[in-house]
Amino acid sequence: MKTVWVVKKNADGTEGRGPMLLHSVWNCPRDVVATWLDKQGGVMGRKHTSQGGVMDKKWSEKKQGDWSLESVPVFTNEEDINEFDNGKSQRKALAKLSDAEKIVLGLDKKYPESMS
Repeated sequence: MKTVWVVKKNADGTEGRGPMLLHSVWNCPRDVVATWLDKQGGVMGRKHTSQGGVMDKKWSEKKQGDWSLESVPVFTNEEDINEFDNGKSQRKALAKLSDAEKIVLGLDKKYPESMS
């Protein structure tokens, strides 16, 4: 399994009331996509502050309804999709979290001794 980056854009560039539509799919590092994305204008041509605009966050840093950047898994064989469907990938990711991180994310109902 590998990951690609999907860029979506609001279909209504005038008022921003349209659905988010697929704009492009990128097979490269995230920072390459983010650099390109952050140069784009948003709804009604608005821009973020690094472009002289009023938006406080770059398009690649926060979903603002103009553009979005999402990672999507790409499966190359049946084993990959079966592993993903069975939740093994999620369990592997959760195993890497500390107990404190699990608590912050609401994944563990136990509290550290210092909080009890």
